[in-house]
Amino acid sequence: MQNYELKPVVSSILQFLEEMTGCNLKELTEQSSFKGTLGTYINAKDLFAINNNIQSGEYGIAYEKEVTFLKNFLSEIRLSHNFDRLIGECKELGSILLEAHTIFKDYMIWAAEEKKYFREYLFNNELLKEEEKTDDFLNKFSYEWVDAAKKSVQSKLLQLYNFGNASNTTLSIGHTTPYSISDALCISDDINLCIGTNKGQEEDICYARLALKIDRELAFSHFIITIQYKDKIWLVTDKPTMPNPQFRENTRNPYRWREEAFDNIQLPYGLLDHIEEWRKESKAVAKENSSEVYIKSMRDFLPPASKILIKLIIEELIYNVIPMKQFDLKRIGLAGENVKLLGNGKTLENVDDIFVKINQEANEERINSIIYPTSTELIKIDPTKAVAQYIEAGELCTVDEIRKIAIWSQKEEQRRNKQKLLDEAYTRERMRADEEELNKILFDNVESLYEVVFSADIVFMCIEDENARSFGSSTESAIIQICDTSLFKSSYSKQYLTNYHLNNFRDEWHVANCVMCDCENPVNLQLKIYSYKELCGILKVKREQLPYTFQNYTANFYVPYIGNTILDNVNPEYKILDLRSRELQHYYSIGIPLNKRCFNKLRKKYWKYEKSLVTINYTKGTIKIQEYGKGTQNA
Repeated sequence: MQNYELKPVVSSILQFLEEMTGCNLKELTEQSSFKGTLGTYINAKDLFAINNNIQSGEYGIAYEKEVTFLKNFLSEIRLSHNFDRLIGECKELGSILLEAHTIFKDYMIWAAEEKKYFREYLFNNELLKEEEKTDDFLNKFSYEWVDAAKKSVQSKLLQLYNFGNASNTTLSIGHTTPYSISDALCISDDINLCIGTNKGQEEDICYARLALKIDRELAFSHFIITIQYKDKIWLVTDKPTMPNPQFRENTRNPYRWREEAFDNIQLPYGLLDHIEEWRKESKAVAKENSSEVYIKSMRDFLPPASKILIKLIIEELIYNVIPMKQFDLKRIGLAGENVKLLGNGKTLENVDDIFVKINQEANEERINSIIYPTSTELIKIDPTKAVAQYIEAGELCTVDEIRKIAIWSQKEEQRRNKQKLLDEAYTRERMRADEEELNKILFDNVESLYEVVFSADIVFMCIEDENARSFGSSTESAIIQICDTSLFKSSYSKQYLTNYHLNNFRDEWHVANCVMCDCENPVNLQLKIYSYKELCGILKVKREQLPYTFQNYTANFYVPYIGNTILDNVNPEYKILDLRSRELQHYYSIGIPLNKRCFNKLRKKYWKYEKSLVTINYTKGTIKIQEYGKGTQNA
């Protein structure tokens, strides 16, 4: 039966299956959402797949799927134990079984004819050894294999590219150009060995070659199918597209990232399991300026099923995919060559399309407001040099991909340089000295501090012109508790307020005297600082009046969420953070040591509410203390 003769057959069977299952595909297509049982959904999903095969002219694949569907459906039928219902079910089932009998009988006749074609296909397959061309193997071969090969080629994970010099050579739709598949299977970390050398450019034949490019992270190794016709070269590869250049090193489970390719592309991924063993046997591990390479005969090394699927995939590429897509393909090349197109020493602009835009405005505002110890204007990065640190010269990529990696590399090098400036400025000695300096500022402005701390039993704070943008926070100005005088008990703080005219500075490792009467063993009242803006507001000072290592302090609560740095392409500069903010991510605690008598004296002087809300507007330089209503939601 010819392919065109199958169309009415498979269309008729599909209509029968729709009636039998109650799945009207036309009605389901018009629904905005599926309504029905799980069983109906599964049936409809299978029938839609069959319909897609019919619409694509894949009648043989549709025929086999229909017969498989009908066979499985009938085998799962369960008749009622109730005698009256059983009579009705048998009557209804009788017509279905008669139709199924006709379908199965016709299919067996068709399948017997198709096996003759399959036998010829097997015997003409140069990759199969004679002892592999058996009836047992022939019986396993079906259109499901063809379907699997088509799905592999259609997968978004297997991409087709132009490669090499520009050429006007094409493969016309419906062409019958013969092809030859190289028996040499190259497994190497050298991209040039994987692609291979050009064949004769005058012969009217397509040459195909399969290779496995070994990646430094074995799970990211990928196949390359090179197809050459005259002076034209196409590359087909499952090379994974990584969200950012550090993904390879940072991902916790690289094999899980590749699972989709392993499951959907019918290429011999089992080769990955042999590489470690080959390395031990041959001691051919790649060293500097040398290549790791293993050459295997596909005919001798691969199992029969893999060889059949590789042949089917290459046929699908040569006769269907390339003729249809050859005019809309991107060009792929080696990174070392593509990077030259960026322009030597030229800073890359227009980067908005590169990075994820999670809290972009807030993140830009934060990193642009960081105060560095020296000017950063002289930090200029050449992206063509920066990119060399994050991609190998022999790695395959498009011009667009190399541009994205270069922009990321440029930002990463800027981050490294800026972070280095901060890290060098934030020495332990300077940070401790600044804590002592902050103590003086606190004591000199102690009345402003008391107005806030003792304004209520529980004190809340809101920075009016700053949103809490950490992961899971709202985008509105958040309210957060900074002090609870009801917890007037001993608690450790990062530093303690002291009268620097009388006592030495005290940090978390030392006991401080009462800040008012200088008596020993007082109880500690704790104030939590979440941002330099909070300090400026409470103390009524300007940012530049704070000690330097406090001028950038921002707890996590006010650091905008930047995205998943492993799975997203995050602007590396957003990760810049000073050492104090990095070490004290939750808050910076200031202890106010007081005995009970001094505590009551201050509370009597400043107390107004059970709960107070301190609203700070950093931009305007204002602070307002008011009663905190019970209906307000805490952060």
